[in-house]
Amino acid sequence: MVLLLLAMGQYERKMTSERVRRKIAWRAEQGLWNGAPVLGYDMGEKPKGILAVNPKEADIVKTMFQGYLETRSLRETALRLNRLGHRTRRFKSKTGRLHGGNKFSKNTVWQWLTNPAYIGKLRHNGAVLPAKHAPIIDQNMWDSVQVILKAEAPERHGRVVERKHNFLLEKLAHCGLCGSSMVPSYSKSKGERHFYYRCRAKYNGEKDCPLPVVRADELEALVIAEVRKMGNGPELAEALRRAQTIARTESKATQDKLKGKQSELSRLMSEERNVLSFIKSGG
Repeated sequence: MVLLLLAMGQYERKMTSERVRRKIAWRAEQGLWNGAPVLGYDMGEKPKGILAVNPKEADIVKTMFQGYLETRSLRETALRLNRLGHRTRRFKSKTGRLHGGNKFSKNTVWQWLTNPAYIGKLRHNGAVLPAKHAPIIDQNMWDSVQVILKAEAPERHGRVVERKHNFLLEKLAHCGLCGSSMVPSYSKSKGERHFYYRCRAKYNGEKDCPLPVVRADELEALVIAEVRKMGNGPELAEALRRAQTIARTESKATQDKLKGKQSELSRLMSEERNVLSFIKSGG
């Protein structure tokens, strides 16, 4: 009896998931919005699912599109928005936590510039469908922005750019002026690539950090030289011994946890086989 109830519960969960998926697809086909509204819109009250233009945020969206047409730069557009005091939408999740209210970055600008919601459409399962909400951006401006995005950033989303340099300080180096992390970058001149570290906040357009790009080979050579100096003293040896002790302790704890998970998985697989056998036998 218990096995039958488990099987019925599993079947019901599957059917519920399928009903939700079909409902979302149906709403999208009807031009109704699914999920949280994007910058520039609020969720309309009646009828439910049709976005309502938020005039204040709509002005930010228009400024963003116009700024990109003028600068042809995601970074400069983000900096312009931040200088004007604009921030991303601030909202409260179902758990009560506040999100958003951050400075604009290259990534957030790109996300909004490529969102078809601003021309009165929506995206569902890779397809762009007509929606029932009012557009904020006219089609001509939208088309112009998409052409520039494609021309200016052909490698942003698509093929992976091959990196021929192993950035030793990736995720380790930080900007000494603003505290942001330093991210790998490169430029190409006369067929040769030159590798650098640059301030992430400056690169993303979040801050007007004055730090210029730093050559990767020079910075890495400097750090390696300092590490070698440390190797001549007792401090590094002691630090390595402590690290090894911690690593062994954590490794044992991880192995014990893994064994527990494997036992639990074996038990669940056994129960699943029993349920299937019970169903096949006719209960």
